[in-house]
This record gives sequence, C-alpha cells and structure tokens, in this order.
Amino acid sequence: MGLYLIFINFMLISLLILLKEVDHFLSVLVASELLLLSAFGLSSVLGQSYVPASVLGGFSVVILCLGVCESCMGLGILTSMGRHKGGSKVYNLSSFKL
Repeated sequence: MGLYLIFINFMLISLLILLKEVDHFLSVLVASELLLLSAFGLSSVLGQSYVPASVLGGFSVVILCLGVCESCMGLGILTSMGRHKGGSKVYNLSSFKL
C-alpha cells in the first residue's frame, strides 16, 4: 500500500509542476520525465498483467529520450553560463606562462 502512495504522490507532484511551470521548457521536460517514471514504477508495482509489454517498452523509450534531451539542455545552459561569465576557465588553467 505504501508504494502505491509514493508513486501517486510523485505523479501528483509532477502534474502540479507541469501546470505551474508551463512557460519554462526545462521544468516541463523534468516534470514529464518524472510523470513517466512514476507511471512506469506504478505499472511495475501493479504487475505485468495490467499493462501490456509494448506499453512498458514505449514508456522506457520515451523516458530515455526525455533524459537525453534534459542532459543536452543542461549542458547547453552550463556552456552558455560559462561563456557569459568570461569564457572557459579550463583554457586559462591549462595555459602555461613562461
């Protein structure tokens, strides 16, 4: 019973994030991934008899795609923050001054 409540709470939290942060793409991406992961976990708790294997396979592919998109967006944000602050710090650390 406790696992059902945990997954339902995660689904409600992700729906709340989706409704509240509609204007922010990264927040919508994270909330969508959380919603799909919660649905995937809830379906695995309920058992394979309730959810067909093709649906579970589709869930896993969508979750993987959202995770890749989220990590690429995060890397892009970090790169743009580094450029905004004055360039790459790694280049300055690796240059030797004689």
